[in-house]
Amino acid sequence: VQMIQCRKFKSEADWLEARKGAISATDVGALVGISDFGKTALDVYMKAVYGKEKKLDENSPLIVRGHLLEPLIRKGFAIDYADTYKVTNPPQKGNWIWWDDGRPYLKGSLDGVLTRRSDRKQGILEIKTTELIEGSRKLEDWREGTLPQTYITQVLTYLAITGWEYAVLRVRIRVSSIDRVTHQKSFKGVEMHDYYFDSEELSEQIEGVKKTVDDFWKEHVIPKKVPDVKVL
Repeated sequence: VQMIQCRKFKSEADWLEARKGAISATDVGALVGISDFGKTALDVYMKAVYGKEKKLDENSPLIVRGHLLEPLIRKGFAIDYADTYKVTNPPQKGNWIWWDDGRPYLKGSLDGVLTRRSDRKQGILEIKTTELIEGSRKLEDWREGTLPQTYITQVLTYLAITGWEYAVLRVRIRVSSIDRVTHQKSFKGVEMHDYYFDSEELSEQIEGVKKTVDDFWKEHVIPKKVPDVKVL
């Protein structure tokens, strides 16, 4: 039986400090070579062993937009699914971190906790924002339900941490177009897509996430053995 812990933080600085010395849900993609932000297994190692986390450009339009929109998207989800789920938000100040006592080196910050009204079972709410060009293959993939592996891996990691039975991913897509003559980009509209994940159906992949994290911790973090770096 998993013993899930949750710690809340008064400031973002405290939250960031607590993330050091552990593997986060966004790190797992790097361990299998599919990070969205160019993060590598070496970056994960440096954070886990030395507390040196690779910094992202917090001023990039995509990240700024994501931070501003997340609470609005979460509120919209709660309204849309009011009859299906109760939504518990992260703390107003700072953030929270979740982990399993049996695997305390794997930690995650959930975008929200769902309680299904029909059976009171808890689940994960994950929120993403992205921008895509009208008519692009990537946009069509989202519409057809083909999700980026990085997003899937992150959701699988949260399911591994919590042991809960389901997760819902809500994605807000800002759709733009490119003028073929001027090459200027213009805003066309917004699409919202929801995807449901069942942990029983994904049990093999969830176990794969656990094994990846456990192996990395035992083979590299504990003995302080630097992982191989691929040279192009």
